[in-house]
Amino acid sequence: MNGKLRAGLFAAWFLFSLAGLSSGVESGSAAQKAKTLAAALAAGMEFRAIGPALSSGRISDVVIHPRRRATWYVAAGSGGVWKTE
Repeated sequence: MNGKLRAGLFAAWFLFSLAGLSSGVESGSAAQKAKTLAAALAAGMEFRAIGPALSSGRISDVVIHPRRRATWYVAAGSGGVWKTE
């Protein structure tokens, strides 16, 4: 997940939290503004698939190189090994 998306998701979560907590304390218009702002921030987000829908995509093992800690080998349950550095 890139940094901008992570920051946007955090901001949306934070504003949703503030809207929920402040609704009983603040006046109705301030709480409504917070909810409207939170809804506007989340409006551009869409649901998307971020992982396998079937069990064939499961990860069966992860091995990290003992000397090069940035090199990982990942084995899938359906077959195949991936290397990332």
